[in-house]
Amino acid sequence: MHYIALLAGEGLLPKRVLEGIKKEGFKVLLLAIKGDADPSLADSADNFYWLYPTQLGKAIKICQKWGVREIVFAGRVHHKKIYNLPWLHADWQTIKLWFSFKDKRADTMLKALCDIFRKKGIIVAPLKKYLGSYVVRQDVPSRSLTSQEREDVLLGVQMAKELGRLDIGQTVAVKKGAIVALEAMEGTDACIERAAELAGPGLVIIKMAKPQQDERFDLPVIGRNTLEKLIKVRATVLVLQGGKTIIIDPEVYAIIAQHSIALVVLEEA
Repeated sequence: MHYIALLAGEGLLPKRVLEGIKKEGFKVLLLAIKGDADPSLADSADNFYWLYPTQLGKAIKICQKWGVREIVFAGRVHHKKIYNLPWLHADWQTIKLWFSFKDKRADTMLKALCDIFRKKGIIVAPLKKYLGSYVVRQDVPSRSLTSQEREDVLLGVQMAKELGRLDIGQTVAVKKGAIVALEAMEGTDACIERAAELAGPGLVIIKMAKPQQDERFDLPVIGRNTLEKLIKVRATVLVLQGGKTIIIDPEVYAIIAQHSIALVVLEEA
């Protein structure tokens, strides 16, 4: 039984991936990002190391030590940390990579990171490979939309595709035919809060993968925090993409129905 490495950031997603890897019969080599990953993950891993986000070289050496040929990236590392990296702990591999970037967009940096691992003989696996039932399906029951909500969904989906194409964000808030807010670096929850401050209740929230989505990282994820935000601001519709969105808490479906939020699951493009 060999090891699969898990590079873990913030949130519940790394736990779900860890459980999925173990379910497939592999050992887990956990590489946990300091200040982001949940320390309790160590209890379920077969081997465990803390790393600073500037210790790429160390991460590769650890993987090579344990014979790792596959790694999964799961969990968020806040954008503000990317611009305030702990360079005191940086290794040469990270410094070389940082100054090789053409730009500092998420896709640019993560694809370069994947390439570094590949050159060292370690494949970055698609994020959903070990997530099974947590990937959103299309056969989810929901209430019917009003005519206005249907119009808002069509507008929001069109805008979300363009937002993703430009690698800016994944979330769009719409109300009564107007684009209220677009997600950038602040994240989904902050985007929803900003939209509610501007337009009040009745928002239609669209969260979609990029048209050119690399499934090794940054797939759209919905968790309890986002759901609680939707309930708090009294959003009426949540639009997701089948096969490309992850709901990390199974209870989310029941809670959405309980609060009469329409869940629209689009076909996988």
